[in-house]
Amino acid sequence: MATMFPRVYRSFDDFERNELRKLDNLYNSVDDMVDEMLRAELDDEYAPSEDGILFDRIEE
Repeated sequence: MATMFPRVYRSFDDFERNELRKLDNLYNSVDDMVDEMLRAELDDEYAPSEDGILFDRIEE
């Protein structure tokens, strides 16, 4: 539950320790999500077709 009052720090060290580390974790989690999305796209794009044929068939 969020408090009604903003958090007050006693020093910049307290701020840095708590808030900047939260931001570092945020960037890491966003990077992980983007990596996962790109990996899923590549898996879908380069997945072998169901018939096992790598190239399209040429109609003669």
